[in-house]
Amino acid sequence: MKINFLILLFFIFLNNCGKDDFKKSFSIDGLRVLAITAGKSGALTQAEFDPGDVVVVTPYVSDTGGSQIVTAKISSCTDSLGVDSGAEPTCENASDQNSSYADLTLDTSTLAARTGAMPSVNVTIPSTIYSGRTSVDQFNGINYLVTMEFSTPDGQKIKSFKRLRATTRSTKNQNPTIGSILFDGSSFTSYPESGNFSLDSYSQEESYTFQDRNGNSSTLTEELFVSWYVSDGEINFSSVDPEANVKFTSPQSSSRESSLVVVAVIRDARGGMAIEIKNVP
Repeated sequence: MKINFLILLFFIFLNNCGKDDFKKSFSIDGLRVLAITAGKSGALTQAEFDPGDVVVVTPYVSDTGGSQIVTAKISSCTDSLGVDSGAEPTCENASDQNSSYADLTLDTSTLAARTGAMPSVNVTIPSTIYSGRTSVDQFNGINYLVTMEFSTPDGQKIKSFKRLRATTRSTKNQNPTIGSILFDGSSFTSYPESGNFSLDSYSQEESYTFQDRNGNSSTLTEELFVSWYVSDGEINFSSVDPEANVKFTSPQSSSRESSLVVVAVIRDARGGMAIEIKNVP
């Protein structure tokens, strides 16, 4: 499992870097999608679902470029191509594509440091999502994709997606929890000097049952990791274990921004996620 975890971090590194340098993997700069959370309506801690469940999906974005208005166009469909195996996350040409969602719109000037949650959208898991799938597939989970295309008036565009997993497991995955962001082990209310960011608390890993192709069951334990982002300065790692400190290097006072945004996103690699945003003057 540890090897799989390291491989996962490697691919996150690649996806975050893209064509930019390493700093872009943790820098809040321009339009950026920081996280897309999902939870069952009426039980938002639940991160796996049954057919017919209504899921509340919430994107978190940052737009420091000053264009203010961020719009998200949404589609959803059953993942028939196999995103978990590396297929492109798209609903184009999907037989059950749903594009009837209203666009989400956010004026980022209403948010501290132009960073925060967009309006949520309710997505219903189709009652037919298990059709034609084996009992093992149904148990391990069928992905329902929510694809989002974010844009701003100045021409910035980003595509992202969220996997909503329907499963016949009686015990559903729960979203992890995350506490406050600390600096050198303490809460902070002003722009810090160089030191270490950390979390004051987080939920523990969950165990879950997995079935192989023959239907044989084994118990696995998920592995949590945290992605860190800053709007100014630099950090030494963008993705770490939740108990790890992240070293922050502050710019010289003459070149600092007027405020600092620090974001921590905890994930369990099974669709569960939580986000904490810290903004200091």
